[in-house]
Amino acid sequence: MKNGKFRRPVLGLICSALLLAGCSASEQKTEEKTSAAQDPADTTSKVVYKNAGLVYENTDQPLEESQKTRKASSSSTVRRMLTKQGNTNLPSISSFPKQNPKKETLFVYMVGSDLESKYESQAATHDIQEMLASGFNNPDVNLVVYTGGANAWWNGLPADENCFLVYDPNGNNFSVYADQNKNMVQQDALTNALTTMQDKFPAEDYEVIFWDHGGGPLQGYGKDERYEPEKKLFNMLTLDEIGHAFDASGLGKKGLKWIGFDACLMGSMEITQAMAPYTDTLIASPELEPGSGWDYRFLSNYSPDAKPADFTKAIIDAYAESILENRSPRSNVRYSLIAYDLSGQDRLVQAVDALFGKINADAMSLS
Repeated sequence: MKNGKFRRPVLGLICSALLLAGCSASEQKTEEKTSAAQDPADTTSKVVYKNAGLVYENTDQPLEESQKTRKASSSSTVRRMLTKQGNTNLPSISSFPKQNPKKETLFVYMVGSDLESKYESQAATHDIQEMLASGFNNPDVNLVVYTGGANAWWNGLPADENCFLVYDPNGNNFSVYADQNKNMVQQDALTNALTTMQDKFPAEDYEVIFWDHGGGPLQGYGKDERYEPEKKLFNMLTLDEIGHAFDASGLGKKGLKWIGFDACLMGSMEITQAMAPYTDTLIASPELEPGSGWDYRFLSNYSPDAKPADFTKAIIDAYAESILENRSPRSNVRYSLIAYDLSGQDRLVQAVDALFGKINADAMSLS
């Protein structure tokens, strides 16, 4: 995501591949901060433990207020970070029964990183709350979030276990099941998560949203702050590793209805080319994203029967509206979120190759 997610410039050709829908906003979504540090143990938790596992419930605030503010303050009653990790006794995802097939499974791969662990951010917690506040209730869609990658979680999730959050529309909550503790920016971790997702939540179509820092085509996606020493250079999943994980988990050859990157700098031509074998629709930004990233209230009307031009427009409109309603009067930062139709990617590559071939020929003739 995020302005502050990853600030290094990426050298590469930024190109919009056959635009389906897009928008840009000229205002920055600001993150509100409190004036003093807060002890996480002092806040009231809405995380409760039940036989089905740790259940993340909606906030105590009225729905409309939850939709308006992302602020974390001492007066909030919506989150608490566990001060002691490793004693949650969550049930394992292996004990979760295989569900009957549905039309779609929407899978959010959420590498929390410092975007969640820092008090002034708590971005993953905010986005999970947005999912709950959306009132999502489509019986034909599984909503599953896979978490990890942060030194601490402000919603009560354990930091020493990766977790599957399984949405229950009847209770408007997430039941939480523990998975193996793996570095989320390693290829095998993504492969295992995608494989388990398909095994437990079979569907006609699958969608994956990658949530975290983005570094563009040169550096990749995701930063698991629990395992920083393991990849000393960038500690990120490369585009090749993401593709290999899709292939190894059985999602190759257009195995995904759409892919989204809720991350900075993941909308270049190199990335559309890397994702084209796996989907015809990519939603991403070639620029920085604000700290809040996508607005998951788009789920309120999400339907598996919607056409790509319609559901991508809903995602992008929610993103733009969220930026505008939280704009800073002094901000002149420009943001964009774009839906790419990758079915024409080969034609785009041929056109770009021809263009640069002509440029190179002209340059050689002048030398």
